Formats: sequence, structure tokens, C-alpha cells
Amino acid sequence: MRNVRRRVVGLLTAGLIVSLLPVAERSAIAGTGRETFVSMISTAGDWVGGGTNRFYHPGNASISVSGSAAYVTVSVSGGAFGDYFDFDFAAPPGRVMVEGVYERAQRAPFREATRPGIDIGGDGRGCNTISGRFEVRQIETDGRGRVESLWVVYEQHCEEGTSALFGEVRYNVAGDGGALMLGPRYVRWPDAEQGSEPTDAPVVVVNTSDAPATAGTVTVDGPDAQSFPITANECAGEALAPGDSCIVWVDFETSRGGQNEARLVVAEGGGMAHEVPLRGWVLTGTTRFTMNSEEGDYIGQGETNEYTPDNAVIAVGGTRQYVGAGIEGEDGTWWTAEFSPPNGEILASGRTYTGARRAAFSGPAAGIDVSGTGRGCNEIYGEFTVRKIAFTDTGELEEVAIDYVQHCESPSAPALRGVLEYRLGGEPRPLAPDPSRPAPDEPTPDEVHARSVSLREGPRKLVGRVAVADGTAGCAANVVVRLQRRRDGDFRTVARVVTDDTGKFKKRVRGRRSLYRAIAPKEAGPDGSVCARAVSRKVWF
Repeated sequence: MRNVRRRVVGLLTAGLIVSLLPVAERSAIAGTGRETFVSMISTAGDWVGGGTNRFYHPGNASISVSGSAAYVTVSVSGGAFGDYFDFDFAAPPGRVMVEGVYERAQRAPFREATRPGIDIGGDGRGCNTISGRFEVRQIETDGRGRVESLWVVYEQHCEEGTSALFGEVRYNVAGDGGALMLGPRYVRWPDAEQGSEPTDAPVVVVNTSDAPATAGTVTVDGPDAQSFPITANECAGEALAPGDSCIVWVDFETSRGGQNEARLVVAEGGGMAHEVPLRGWVLTGTTRFTMNSEEGDYIGQGETNEYTPDNAVIAVGGTRQYVGAGIEGEDGTWWTAEFSPPNGEILASGRTYTGARRAAFSGPAAGIDVSGTGRGCNEIYGEFTVRKIAFTDTGELEEVAIDYVQHCESPSAPALRGVLEYRLGGEPRPLAPDPSRPAPDEPTPDEVHARSVSLREGPRKLVGRVAVADGTAGCAANVVVRLQRRRDGDFRTVARVVTDDTGKFKKRVRGRRSLYRAIAPKEAGPDGSVCARAVSRKVWF
């Protein structure tokens, strides 16, 4: 028998800086109507945040931004703990960030050719590998490409584990008025297993004015309001002096599978109200890990245990060549389970793999190793059956069900039997399309009204016209046309222009000579029918 040291759940899957005003001048921001803050919500086990929530704003911290729409860094220092962090967000190499959701993000400096990047670290802590996603809700740049305004909602996992750091970055973004600033302004929890207990989210309310202000009633409404109960309300009726703050704590209940949506509403004097959208996706399907140990089995000690999201954190990941699971029970127990096929084979649904040996030393044979809580086998003899295994289009493990039998040190030793099921029969969260990927050159052909876009070079400007074959009103007039320029192999939007009543448009475009094209979107006409999306031929300008 061997003494097994604890392993973390996350090991399972193989320029110019624009600064804020100096401290003495920060109070002037209150009258600008613009908001800047960074929120960090850290779940238990998150290495970067350390399980502690943070909120940085001009009243307690220095916040700056550098970089471009391709790769931007937001730096914060100060706050309640006097610490510092850098937040990196990047489009896939060769592209720039636009508004939309970026899925499957990797550690930004080392991201692959088609993957977006995220990297949040500081105060001496960072991740070796990162998985996550972020949504760019607003990004604006100046004439030289420097980021002037940024709004990002993010989620980061270190070492591909289940613990998360999530929150929001707002830099020079228009607020909704009033004396009170709320942050985050959009709360999106990481995907949660059904029956689990996600971290409560603190929404901070700050009086950014130069006069006292009072927070009014605090409520949650919307289609799934019952999924987001307020667990602590320190703000209702609270009189806040200039610069003072209070917190509303919001929970996320995971009984309802799929998307859950609501909004937090905080009233302010004068009849106005501040709204914070609340979002959370609950994963469906069965996730559990069982251990039925015969008397004399060293690993299970003759006991029977079942772990589910109600009483444990269960993380599972893998490929066709390896599946690994990590379980951390509320009772203090912890386990890892590893399964691999014989050399040259894959894990496939409906197959039984016999003659399995200890996974790390199985050689050409199949591999198995269930161990933990300080106990492991030197030699393993066992087998396992893959009842179901499926992967997403992008290669992530979607669901798996494995029945296993393991004997320590001898084929005739008492057995440990059990089941590993992960999101079995569930509905995965749909992934958003890559927002920075250029649209195809050709419109879809199956729309009701055929529409065309012409584009040509005029005197120091681009001119064009949107036309419809059957002359349908509303399909050519007042259309927002996107003008795109080719750069680094991709077309990127550089301007938007609205057609006149006859469908004509013109736009002066600055910059080097390049290939341009125009895109008219699909839209509903006045009679409810659909006008086709159209793309012009490319012109050199």
C-alpha cells in the first residue's frame, strides 16, 4: 500500500497607459456620468483571489488601461487590501475584440491560433494554465487604436479546475445617472452543477456624489427571481455620505436547470432605480461518484460512499485517451479516479476494458487508479466499462458514465466497486459563436427578399447603394451598413453608415489604401417579411 499525497482537483485534465485622475481630483469624476471599477468574486479554492472578494473604484484605488483592441491590460492597485492585479483580455491572434462572448479562453500570452485569451493575476499569485470565458460588452478606441472605454464580464479557472474568479471590469463607461454607482453592473455566475451551492455575489453600492444619498428599496424581479434570493441587504434605507458604500448579497439557487435570469433593482431618491442583470446556467444531467468497498479493501476501508454535487465538489475532464476525476467531499474526504484505454485504443461507449493495471504504470494495458484520502495501491488489478462517453464539437468532455472494479496488490484481494457519472443525459450550455470571426463573404440564399449592396470609390470617400430586387419598402432605406477593411487577412468593421430614403450611402474613410467591403444585415421589413443579408464585392480604395 502507498501513502497518497493530496492532489488538487484542477490537475485532472491532462504601450501607452491611460491613467485615472490623481487622488486629489477623483471627486470630479462624480459629475462626468462615466463609471470605472473592477470587481473580483473569488470562490473557495480559487488561487488568484484566495476566496476573498474585492472591489476597486476611483475612491479607493488606482485603475489604468493599456494596449489595444487586440490585447488589452487593465491594472488595479489599492483597494481595501492594498494589493494589485493585472487583467489581460485578448482576441484570437490576428484579430481584434468586438462586442460579444469569447468562449474557451486560454492563458492570454500562450493562447492557440484560434482561441481568445484571459490572464488575471497579481499580488504574487497567478495560474500556470487557464480556462475561462469573457464577454466584451463595450470597447472603444481612439484614432491610434488605444482603448478609451472598456466593459468586460469575465470568468477564470486556474489549472482547469472548478474553482473560479469571476466579476467585471468597467473603464470609462457611461453610467445610468444618479448619485449611486453599483458594481458589478452585470453578474454572471460560472456554470453550476444542479444542486450545488455557488458563491454569493456581493453587489457594492457607492455614493459617488459630493452630497449625502440614500439607497431605497432593494428587490429582485424577472422570470427566475426565485433563483436569486437576497441573502443580506445592508443598503435598503441606508444613508450614505459621499464616498461611503454598502453591499447587497445575492445568492444563486441551482434547482432549475438551464439558463436562469433575473435582475437586482436598487431604488434611489427622485424615482430612479439602478438595475443589475443576474445570470446563471445550471448544468443538467446526473453527476455522481460512488465507492462500494468490500471488507478488507484498503482504499475504501469497507465503507460505502456516494458523492453528488449536494455533498461534494466533483470535477471531471479528459479525452478519448484519458478520463480523470477529482472529488472533494464536505466530510473532508478526497479522491481521484483515472481511466485510460490500452495503447493505440480509445475510450468508447459500450466497451469493457479488462486487465487494467495502475494507470501511471499500465504500459500497453488499460489503466485504472482510484485513490485518495491518504491511501493508494502499489499494484492495481481491475477493469472498467464505459457505458457512455461523448465530446463537444470542440473536443471537451460532454458526458461520461464508467462502472469500475479495482483490487489492491492482488487480483484476488477484496474489491472496490463504483460508478463515475458526469452530466449523464444532460443538456450542455450552448457556446456563443466567436464574435471576432469575420462573417462569410456571401449572403444566405434562402431569404424572402433578395438584397444587394454595391460599393465603389468616390472623391475621397466610399459610396454605395442598397437595393432590393422587388423594390420592397424598408429593405433598402435607413439600413445600417457596416464598412469593413481587410487587415492581417481578416475583414474588420471600421465604420457604420445609414442609407437614405433611396438606399444610397457615402462615407469618408481614413487610413491606408486597402480592400473594403460593405455589409447590409438581415432585418424585418415593414410587412414582417425578412430582407436578406447582403455583402458587396470587394473594392480597392
